[in-house]
Amino acid sequence: MNYYRKRAGIIVFILFYFFAACVYANSNDFYNSLVEDLENSCSYGYKGINLETGKIDFTNYTGPDGYIVTASDTDFYIQSNMGFFKVKNNTGEVFYTRNGEFVKRGNEYYLVSGNYKLETAVESCSGDSNNKRTLIFHPTEDSKIVRHGFLFTFSEVKSVEEEIIPNRLELPNTDSIMILLKMKSFLSGELTKYSTQLEIVDRMLDVLISDKMHEYYIRRSYCQFDLEKYRLVNEQTNLEQLQFIYCTNWARSFRKYIKKLYIN
Repeated sequence: MNYYRKRAGIIVFILFYFFAACVYANSNDFYNSLVEDLENSCSYGYKGINLETGKIDFTNYTGPDGYIVTASDTDFYIQSNMGFFKVKNNTGEVFYTRNGEFVKRGNEYYLVSGNYKLETAVESCSGDSNNKRTLIFHPTEDSKIVRHGFLFTFSEVKSVEEEIIPNRLELPNTDSIMILLKMKSFLSGELTKYSTQLEIVDRMLDVLISDKMHEYYIRRSYCQFDLEKYRLVNEQTNLEQLQFIYCTNWARSFRKYIKKLYIN
């Protein structure tokens, strides 16, 4: 009888250890996903994770603060909530993205970030509309979803021809201050182990919150892009978009430090 009790105790201990290890690994994965969100907070169309569930949040901001008006007519904005551009790299791998920042080379469109070619034709709409149209891809309900920064892979998609709006780019749906606060909460529980990471997070929060130049960032948490590239081009540019253009350059300043925030 003692033998079986001892054996049962060992099995319970192993199961408990395995469960604890899985929870710890999952918490580390959640934290590293937060770092990935922080690292990509300058990526157009980027989809961060839900800060509570850890699942990818496909919600788009709607209204005039959901995009920025640009000077390039090869920048495209997808209006549908779960629609994606289909792109392919030079090795033939297919990805899907909300990032509509393209440059035209001959008759082809390529993402400005990386050598990814748009796989669908872009055509003009009929009538007086300045919009374009192309095939937009939507993951099915049962599709497996894998995120690679601002790129995604889906196991199953359906395509629909939709209008896309030139001279607009979708802003990321992340909130860097909330991300940093969530990271700080995690790191504070492992103070002796991750003191370096906690110091970096505290420094970032100090820069974002204390500097008067970041008042808008505290409300909306967007990052700065080059003023020379994104200038006011028409009456659609409102005050919030102007604040977006002028807000903090912190993400670029801290880029090498953000890399150090990942944990094993």
